Amino acid sequence: MKSTKIKSFSSLRKLYPFMVAFFIFIIGYTGIHFYAYTKGQNFTSETNHIVTSKIDDLLTSLHSTTITVLPLIELDCETIKPILEEIVAKNHRIKAINLLKNEKPYCSSENNIDGTNSTNNTKLLLQQHTPDTALMLLDNDIVLDHSVDTTKRHRIIITVVSFEALKEILTPRIPTQIITLKLDDHTITYHSIDKETPTIYQPIEEKSYIGYNYTIETGYIYPLNLQILFYFHGIPLLLVILLAFFSYFVTRWFLNNISSTYYELNTAINNNQIKPYTQPIFSVKTGELTGIEILARWHHPQMGIISPDTFIPVAEKTGLIIPLTQKLMKEVAQTLAPFSSSISSNFHIGFNISRQHCENLQLINDCKQFYKQVNNDKIVLVVEITERELIEVTDTTKQLFRELHKLNAKIALDDFGVGNSNLSYLYDFAIDYLKIDKSFISRIGSDALSKNILDAIIEIAQNCKLESCAEGVETEEQANYLKEKGVTYLQGYFFSPPIPIKDFIQSPYFKSQLN
Repeated sequence: MKSTKIKSFSSLRKLYPFMVAFFIFIIGYTGIHFYAYTKGQNFTSETNHIVTSKIDDLLTSLHSTTITVLPLIELDCETIKPILEEIVAKNHRIKAINLLKNEKPYCSSENNIDGTNSTNNTKLLLQQHTPDTALMLLDNDIVLDHSVDTTKRHRIIITVVSFEALKEILTPRIPTQIITLKLDDHTITYHSIDKETPTIYQPIEEKSYIGYNYTIETGYIYPLNLQILFYFHGIPLLLVILLAFFSYFVTRWFLNNISSTYYELNTAINNNQIKPYTQPIFSVKTGELTGIEILARWHHPQMGIISPDTFIPVAEKTGLIIPLTQKLMKEVAQTLAPFSSSISSNFHIGFNISRQHCENLQLINDCKQFYKQVNNDKIVLVVEITERELIEVTDTTKQLFRELHKLNAKIALDDFGVGNSNLSYLYDFAIDYLKIDKSFISRIGSDALSKNILDAIIEIAQNCKLESCAEGVETEEQANYLKEKGVTYLQGYFFSPPIPIKDFIQSPYFKSQLN
């Protein structure tokens, strides 16, 4: 089970940089896509407005021509034909002007006076039911039909020069754009007239602003895909890709360098590479061994023994301190269990805990399990609160320490005087011991200020009727000074360095306190 978790964690570490890079690319791509889509729609709306305005202007100009011709319709064709020819000659957009009278061809700007050979448009137009002014497509010619009277029997028909007059207007503003003029059942683009409507992406329609019967629909030839984005927004998209690559390498570096300590530490805990070491604690009054503090040492396969100052802070920040403590407690209990009946009463065994241990009541079960495994309820389990992280006073923490006392465990405030020292701990957590930090002990005889602080800490313990333990005692001078001041317990290299627990049970210290 543990091996499976380690493999899963290892796979996740390899996959995570790809996930981060992919997520950043998707966010960036989505942002650029949304920007391009919005900009494209705005550009399309603007194009529709321009095209519609130009066509309306063209048709309005042609319509004004019908107003000019209107008074001539009562004259004979021979008289008005030169006028019609002159109008056509001066306006390059007009191919022909045809007049209908009583629904019959009457006169044309083209060759025959009666207009019979002008075009079939006239015959076709007679079959159309049109409004007063209509725009139509007849035989690939754009026709503006204007009814002179309400009966629609007299009509002026202006034929635009094929669709060439509209070609310039319908020319796309960018290569991927397509502009269509929908007239009757035909669709006109800048290069053809067709009955089939081309495929248009992101289409927007616009009708004539002044009521002509046509519709402009503008969109794009291709969908908004990665290729199009590169074509129009290559630099932002390239920056997003570079950012994704950068995030991949940064994340991989972070996992390989920063989180590798977590991974290795997790592996070390599971593989029992972190061993319990013991440092004896001696009574000042009797000079006898009264207990031990359990310390951790990492036996790294390549780097050798690693100091706890290196990995304990990582364990505390990552939450691995809990399984690490459980491992240490289990190994200590199993090592001492064969001697459980011989260990003297009130023998103290201290374990350090951190803020993570105080967030729930799991530590209670761990302590119960320890007592069960060591098989000696006369041993005093000492829980040492480290001050590296501030422990909040909550209902959970108060209940935790109450339950610990019910188990006959003692609470020690470790490294008192440094870190997140908080005097409220003394009554909030019902502290039993104060452990004086070695930084004060090391200055005995050389630093007056530290000596005064040390004396004040000892006095606090005595006034609060707490037992005290001095850590880091290295010289006889320090030991004698602490004895004179009434410190309860001493520990440090002066008595014994930390040693593996398996070596400790073979030491004279341990054998001397066995019954």
